[in-house]
Amino acid sequence: MTQSIPPSVRPEHPTAVQRYMDHVNPAFIQLLGTFGFGRVFVRAEGMKLWDDHDREYLDFLAGFGAINLGHNPTELATAITRALDDKHPNVMHVGPQVWAGELGAALAARFPKLPVSLFSCSGGEAVEAAMKLARAAT
Repeated sequence: MTQSIPPSVRPEHPTAVQRYMDHVNPAFIQLLGTFGFGRVFVRAEGMKLWDDHDREYLDFLAGFGAINLGHNPTELATAITRALDDKHPNVMHVGPQVWAGELGAALAARFPKLPVSLFSCSGGEAVEAAMKLARAAT
């Protein structure tokens, strides 16, 4: 399963930064320029980033912790591709979600004192569920 990315959304496209300034956050681009940042990164792998001048950087920020496996981890990409190619149903709330059961069982095996898991699709949903569980438990 492959799908090409339109040229206009590739970071090295001449209008990419301008589109960000026009439609997302122009002040952020100005602030980055003030501090000498604002490089256009065009490639990422593991802990490394490359800018549009092919200079290599180590990414110590890692998406503020969201990229704890590194950029574009091969093992994860392979697993995602395999799951998509297998066409398994996902996020169906009208029946049991087999993969959620598998993950829940793996977590319970690793943490026996926490046998039940609650999965969510977003941070907001997770916080809401945590608040409801805390209220129910107290």
